[in-house]
Amino acid sequence: MKLLVFSVAWGFALLASSFASAATVEHTLKVQNKTIKRLCIKQVIVTVNGRFPGPQINVREGDTVIVHLFNDAPYNITIHWYRPGPMHGVFQLFSAWADGPEYVTQCPISPGNNYTYKFKVTKQEGTLWWHAHASVLRATVHGAFIIHPRSGRFPFPKPYKQVPIILGDWYDANVVDIEAQALASGGSLRISDAFTINGLPGDLYNCSQNTHKFYSNITSLVGAPHWVPVPLKVDEHMFITIGLSLERCDLVNDTCQGPLKQRFSSSMNNESFVIPKGRGFSMLEAFFKNVSGVYSADFPNNPPIMFDFTSPDVSFDENLIFAPKSTKVKRLKFNSVVDIVFQNTAIIGVQNHPMHIHGFSFHVLAQGFGNFDYNRDRVMFNLVNPQIRNTIAVPAGGWAVVRFQANNPGVWFVHCHVEDHVPWGLDMAFEVENGPTPSTSLPPPPADLPKC
Repeated sequence: MKLLVFSVAWGFALLASSFASAATVEHTLKVQNKTIKRLCIKQVIVTVNGRFPGPQINVREGDTVIVHLFNDAPYNITIHWYRPGPMHGVFQLFSAWADGPEYVTQCPISPGNNYTYKFKVTKQEGTLWWHAHASVLRATVHGAFIIHPRSGRFPFPKPYKQVPIILGDWYDANVVDIEAQALASGGSLRISDAFTINGLPGDLYNCSQNTHKFYSNITSLVGAPHWVPVPLKVDEHMFITIGLSLERCDLVNDTCQGPLKQRFSSSMNNESFVIPKGRGFSMLEAFFKNVSGVYSADFPNNPPIMFDFTSPDVSFDENLIFAPKSTKVKRLKFNSVVDIVFQNTAIIGVQNHPMHIHGFSFHVLAQGFGNFDYNRDRVMFNLVNPQIRNTIAVPAGGWAVVRFQANNPGVWFVHCHVEDHVPWGLDMAFEVENGPTPSTSLPPPPADLPKC
């Protein structure tokens, strides 16, 4: 299973204290190799503090979080503080230096080095998760991040017990080697050997033990805290096609393992993103220091040509299947309101793409199947009480429309959360200009920010 999305089911007990004042919550995380046994086989994996999943972090809304990360593993590492539900991920308001994607908001923490993440938990509550955002290490480097309401009150009865549930994958091999092999051959990542619940395979796998069996019934809460109404005036309209593509094979005798003996690739608006490794700076540093040559600000608002996006007839159309490589962002003015239509395509193959936007939560206005048509589909827009998320599953053969306000300056990664689609290029980024005041501008980088 290539989609490494770990959802967390949670319950909160009523807390005795009032939590009247914010606190500073400090943790030390050590990234290190550890040998563990799953499916009757011993395997060396990368862990945090020797635990799989990693340690649970508990905070209260309004707290300041300081995490000292020491990299004792043999690979580069970064950490992204992420939320999978309607309010998804720690909202890094004016703290982009702590967001985590390697070469986008920071250079990676190399083996033997360390970095301190510092951010404030603002206007969000619930169960989130943190995970590695370098290579494919999030397969084993992840854990729960729980934000308790500051008031100590919850909009449901006291539960019997609190149990974070993390769903994932297990590979009987080194996940970094698996990725390297796939990238070298032009093929795809192989299927995982097991699904896991809190790091343990399910009951039907060999040598399974102590697994959790559970059911969940999740509903939305009307009038939830931190609700933000839908902005009605839109400044930027974007129509973004997403899906698979191909890259010309560069191996001897065209021996790549993708379709048509080419390399697997992927793209957004026919631009296949390249992480700017080896260019001296992360994208966020280049933005802050006004350095050119790391990326360009010409990501297109629309695909280069319009076609029948969801028709199976386009799957191997040679006029459509090859996408150029680039590192492009879309520049946005501070506080501008952006509408995005994510349109799935049938190029190479059809599948659901969970699209994640860093730095913002967005309103999900509508979803549907087929090719999006504004005149027909705008009547579906929910402008009253839509979900607020920052990951949206764009259905196979369909589309999704989201809207957000660009009120967080910096460079923010946008990508599919299917594991191998990120290195293939199903990514882009938003460059959000600084606001008019120091308090609405990106602050300087921390002194210990890793160097490229």
